[in-house]
Amino acid sequence: MKRKVIVLGGGIAGLTSAINIKKTIKTSDVTIIDNSQFHVFKPFLHDLLTNKKRVENVVIPFSGITKSKGINYENKKALSIAPEQKHVRTGTEKISYDYLILAIGGEPNYHNIKGVKTHALTFHNIIDVTRLKESVSTSLSKARNMKGDKLNELLTFTIIGGGVGSVELACYLKELVQKKMREYNIKKNARIIIIGNNKKILKNFPTSIRKKVISRLNDLRIETLLGYEVKQIRKNHVLLKNKIVRSGTIIWCGGVKPNNVVKESRLKTKNGGVLVNSTLQSTSHNSVFTMGDCAFLVNDNFNKSFSKNAYNTLKQANLVSKNLLNWIKDKKMRKFKPSRNKGFLRLGSDFAIFYYKNLVLQGFLISKIYAIILKHRFNLSKTI
Repeated sequence: MKRKVIVLGGGIAGLTSAINIKKTIKTSDVTIIDNSQFHVFKPFLHDLLTNKKRVENVVIPFSGITKSKGINYENKKALSIAPEQKHVRTGTEKISYDYLILAIGGEPNYHNIKGVKTHALTFHNIIDVTRLKESVSTSLSKARNMKGDKLNELLTFTIIGGGVGSVELACYLKELVQKKMREYNIKKNARIIIIGNNKKILKNFPTSIRKKVISRLNDLRIETLLGYEVKQIRKNHVLLKNKIVRSGTIIWCGGVKPNNVVKESRLKTKNGGVLVNSTLQSTSHNSVFTMGDCAFLVNDNFNKSFSKNAYNTLKQANLVSKNLLNWIKDKKMRKFKPSRNKGFLRLGSDFAIFYYKNLVLQGFLISKIYAIILKHRFNLSKTI
């Protein structure tokens, strides 16, 4: 009997789990549902921003991946999930399943701050990359004919958020801005500012790593305003408590929240994410496995937060495929153990930090090693 498996979301986690499930459960009927025609390899978005990669190096048509592997692909938007009836609704169609893999990701969390959607950019997809590049070019083009406060405003680029995404984007944005300023022959220095509401940058990271990140930001002359809560964003203005930052380009990196489809499903949730146990199954519907930004892990052993980085997400994707097979065969399920002290930070095209437990390495060579790892992962995505 063929078991119908639906994978909601064609990101790296969804794609990896779909491929693994098809490989390990030969009789499975696997379908990926995604509202895009392309798989986007998000670690390369920064390289797209600085023109180190071309679009074809960042996106892969789903049809080219799934067809050769016997996986179905539906270019549709999931509107709702009915876990009791075991179906996903896309428009007027209801697609039934035996098992559901939720890897639908998250969406920007604006924290109900007035003006963010209207006056700030985001950095989550290829469209965002294009808009940011256009904003930089427009600001610098105007800056050639400006003086005084207006010139300073146009040459100020502000990133809101004190997490990994903000820090990495700031370093790549510095490269882009410097290159464009040379093209426009602008001699005055531009400002890159990171605004965070916590008094520490990368608050969940060990001090040893944070010190190296701060050193890198200082070397690039990237400013930080920490411990400031954003009250409102207006056109070219970020309003803080007792302070206003005038900025021609404002990018919101204030975190993500689970996709709204998950929030409105009948699955048990917390903070918008599906409550899952250590085997990554929904606590209310065990035929649903969930990972990444749309999951909220419940386990007494995980009373500390852990990073939802690419490493942990891929770890979850591999575990889900193994656990689904174990569950079908009535074997013991494996538990997810997040890695809190292992990963890379990309702080520019030619600089990265690798950390593993108490070991911290940094520099040009580390960036090249990581680039090779990412290239392998991307090539694997094209051929798996």
